[in-house]
Amino acid sequence: NLDEGETYVIKAAVDLAAGHLGGTIIEVTAGGDIAVTINDDSVFNDVGTCRDNVGDQIVPTDVPGKEYIVMRGPLPTTERAFVYPVEDGTEIWVDGVSIGTYDITNPATVVIPLASNAVHIEGDTSIYVFHVTGMSCEIGGALLPTIDGCTGSLQVTYYRSNANDFWMFLMTKAGNEDGFVFEYADGIALNVPGTWFSNVPGKPGWMVLNKANYKFANARGGGMPMGEATKIINTKDVFHMGVINGRTNTTCKYGYFSDFVQETVSGKVVESSSAFGEVCENNPLQLFASGGKTYSWSPVDYLDDPTSATPFVTLPAGPHNYSVTIERPCTGDTVINMSILSIPTPDASFTLSDYSVCAPYKLALYNNSDPVCNSQNW
Repeated sequence: NLDEGETYVIKAAVDLAAGHLGGTIIEVTAGGDIAVTINDDSVFNDVGTCRDNVGDQIVPTDVPGKEYIVMRGPLPTTERAFVYPVEDGTEIWVDGVSIGTYDITNPATVVIPLASNAVHIEGDTSIYVFHVTGMSCEIGGALLPTIDGCTGSLQVTYYRSNANDFWMFLMTKAGNEDGFVFEYADGIALNVPGTWFSNVPGKPGWMVLNKANYKFANARGGGMPMGEATKIINTKDVFHMGVINGRTNTTCKYGYFSDFVQETVSGKVVESSSAFGEVCENNPLQLFASGGKTYSWSPVDYLDDPTSATPFVTLPAGPHNYSVTIERPCTGDTVINMSILSIPTPDASFTLSDYSVCAPYKLALYNNSDPVCNSQNW
C-alpha cells in the first residue's frame, strides 16, 4: 500500500539478462494511478569498458500499438529491440516475416537484432518495443512510441544542454519528409531537405532520417545549438522524434520526445485556463489553441493574428464570443468556442461632505464612480 509520493522498488534477483524483470505485470488493485520507471545500471557492450545506465518511464498497457519503426543508432555493434506482448498468443513480424507467437510470460526470448537503418516490427495485438542503442562504448535505451494510428507530434521543442555528440531520429509518413523545419532561438529557420530521408524497407509509406544525416553539430543552420531551445516542426503531418546525446566515458542519453498517443486538441483563455475569461476593458488577453496544423479564429475583430495558435485580443467593454477552427492532421476540423466578458473601466468620481473644516471633524467621503464595485479598499 502506497500513499501519494511514496515509491516502491523491485530489484532483479541477479544481474544476468535472464533474471531481469522484463515481462513483469504491475497492476493497481485499488486507488489511483501510478508511474512506473525502469533502471538498469552498469550496462556494457563488447567494444569497450564503459558502463552506462539504461532506463525509461513505461506507459500503461492501453497506450502501446501494433506497429513500430526502430531506427538504428550509432552504436558500432549490433543493436537490439526487445518486444513485450500485452496479450498471450501474440504473433510478431519483423519486416513482414513472422518470427513466432509469444506469451506475456516469455518475452525475454523476443530479442530482435537490428542490422539495417530502420526495422519494422508488428504484432497482431499490442506490443511494447524497447530499443537499446548507444554511441562508442556507451549504452542507452528508450521505450518507443507506436506508429499505429495517429500518434506523434506536429512540433517538439528540445533544449540541448551540452556539447557532447548529438543525434536525432525523425520519422513520418511518406510525402511529409519535406515538411520539417527547425526554428532557432534567434528567429532563423532551417527547412530540412527531404533528401535527408529514405524509405523504410519493411514499411512502405514511411520515411526516416538517413543515418548519414542524423548527427547534428553544435550550431545553427543545420545543427542543434547548445544552451538554447530549438523547435522541430512538421508543417504537413505528425512525426516522431528521438534524441541520442553523449560522449565516451561520460554517458549516453536516449529518449523519444514526441507524443505516444494521438494528438488531442484544446482551446482556452490563458488567464483563466478555461473557455471563459474576464478582462478589464482595453487590456490584452491571450487565447490558446493546440493540436492542429492550422488555426483560424472568428471573428477576426480585435485579434492581433487570427491565424496564430496563441493570439492576443484587446476588447472594448461588453461580452464577446470567439471560435477557433483547428485543422487536425488525421481527422476532420474541430471547432472550439470561447466567451470573454470585458469589464468597462470605471469613471472615477469622489466628493466630500465638506472641503474646509477645523479638526477634529467627522468628514464623509462619497464614491460617485460609475459603475460602483461591490467592494472598495480605501
